[in-house]
Amino acid sequence: MVIERLRCFRRRQHLQAHCPDDRGRGIVAGSIDPNGLVHFEAADYEAGVFDDYSVGVGFSRNVLAYCAGHYSDNTAGHMLVRDIGGGTALNAWAAALGATGSSFFDTNATTADDPTALWVAEAGGKLGGSAAQAWLYPLLTDTAYENGIPPGASAGIVVHKTGDLDLTENDTALVLGGAAGPYVLTVLSNGLDESAGTSLIAGVAIAVAGFETARTAMP
Repeated sequence: MVIERLRCFRRRQHLQAHCPDDRGRGIVAGSIDPNGLVHFEAADYEAGVFDDYSVGVGFSRNVLAYCAGHYSDNTAGHMLVRDIGGGTALNAWAAALGATGSSFFDTNATTADDPTALWVAEAGGKLGGSAAQAWLYPLLTDTAYENGIPPGASAGIVVHKTGDLDLTENDTALVLGGAAGPYVLTVLSNGLDESAGTSLIAGVAIAVAGFETARTAMP
């Protein structure tokens, strides 16, 4: 496992990377209907990719998870968090998995260590195992935002979640199929625009992928 730890940051759209997997465990277990509806409330709205929400209109959990995971839609993420009991429930769930330095959703602050801890738990099968992963991973693969870790990792499948806000560009990923096996990489930047930030992240990912390849040649 490779972990890149930089600095604490504030960002939008981090929590959706892992919130859907809490739903995923219930979906796999049969206790939650993936096609069950979550109805939009005015407080859910935040400007994002989709602006066609109307109060009282229902969206399936599968659709919301896809919008939050693939397109980083803020409103869909808010609806999913409300569906699991709100920010308090989300933070309690994350803390139980080792993400103790974050305040997701309301304050929306985290560190590189915390999403890394969540990915390690996920990769270890602690969040529902292969069945839940089969539901979650496609939501976070080949997304609308592939300019960070994916091109740098080059080989394998990159399951990841990006975030950006006020000159911060960030990416946290589980890289499957690396030369020395799966690894987790989280890169956070500050003070860089989208172009410079994603280029930096890709550069770090290239260096880490090279390190992983070199490890296979170690005696």
